[in-house]
Amino acid sequence: MNVQVGDIIGFVCDYKHTKIEGQVLRILEKVNGLRPRLFLVQSQGVKGPKQWVKQSKVFPVMSEG
Repeated sequence: MNVQVGDIIGFVCDYKHTKIEGQVLRILEKVNGLRPRLFLVQSQGVKGPKQWVKQSKVFPVMSEG
């Protein structure tokens, strides 16, 4: 999945353990041995309006209609 800034993505919220949708604001690329690829997502999450999400928690959003 090729996620870009501005895309709407679905992800599993670590805090609520539920699926949430949000818009990607920033991408931090993977650094070997230090961190996985991360996405800063703006959403209606319970921990605040923005949160960092690991790529392994992201799933594509299927458009309706």
